[in-house]
Amino acid sequence: MFNRLLMPTFVALATTAPAVCGSLTFTPTASAGEGLHCRGEMSDTLAPGVALEPGPSDIHTAAPGVLTCRGSWKGTPVTGHGSYTMAARFDDDSSCAGGSARGIFRFVVETISGAQTIKAPFTFTFFELPRRGGLLGGSFHSETFTGGFDVTPTAGNCVTEPVTADHAICDFDFGSPAVATPRKGADLR
Repeated sequence: MFNRLLMPTFVALATTAPAVCGSLTFTPTASAGEGLHCRGEMSDTLAPGVALEPGPSDIHTAAPGVLTCRGSWKGTPVTGHGSYTMAARFDDDSSCAGGSARGIFRFVVETISGAQTIKAPFTFTFFELPRRGGLLGGSFHSETFTGGFDVTPTAGNCVTEPVTADHAICDFDFGSPAVATPRKGADLR
């Protein structure tokens, strides 16, 4: 984790620097029968926002994110596309220097048998090095999936004003068919 004293300098540089990655290409390695592996992109709204000073904030998707999946869900091959939404609340000690949140994801994954909805409670921690082309990274923790994310602030800069919007790139791994069945906390409809 970055030192809290260095954080304003890092965020100022990161939010004013042009994006280095451009567009990303995701090539999942999973094929049908190897579990469900998805990558998604979404825009989030944060209220009142994440700032240098610790405090709670709500975060939710501004509109359903675009999901691209490979593999299968419960043995049924996916057709590749879907959507997802998220609503969460940052813990009281969260700030631009790092923290955690708790919430729920709702995934809609298209399979050859029709749309499957997966509702999964999760927590996430953030302030890790980015691995997906964003400025800041983090990890998801859930009994239904594992994964990670990168975010880039789109409103606010954490130095002179709180971050109130971001763009996220997320990876989700629902495991192999043997474990990609409803787990504790998952609501499938």
